[in-house]
Amino acid sequence: MPADVGVCIITEQELKQKWQEVRELVPKRDQILQAEMVRQQNNERLREQFAAKANTVGQWLESRLDKVASLGLQKGSLEDHLKTLHSLDDEVAGYRPHIDELERYNQEVRDALVFDNPHTPYTMEVCCLCVISIISVRILPVT
Repeated sequence: MPADVGVCIITEQELKQKWQEVRELVPKRDQILQAEMVRQQNNERLREQFAAKANTVGQWLESRLDKVASLGLQKGSLEDHLKTLHSLDDEVAGYRPHIDELERYNQEVRDALVFDNPHTPYTMEVCCLCVISIISVRILPVT
């Protein structure tokens, strides 16, 4: 009795047709993968662009925030401290173009649906909070 060699349930024509379908799908898949690679490279460029500016702006803002925080420990009159706060406010106003540029980069990142950035600890929200913290101190009423 001959050994059972199994039964093929697909015809030669069906096999050729499936092979042709695979051959047609491979280039389409390659195009999709290429487009995704370009998208990811663009996202990385956006991350790096934002991070470079955010690291500069964030450090600058933190140094101004440190100045505000240290005012309470310094000797001097209230008027001197107020002058310092006005000076810091003027510095922030003069630095505004850099903050606006960061905001433009942030908008590009958001438009690209990029939600993570391992290149910087700063977010636009953190930078805005620093600005608000610096400029709000000078408008607080003295009691």
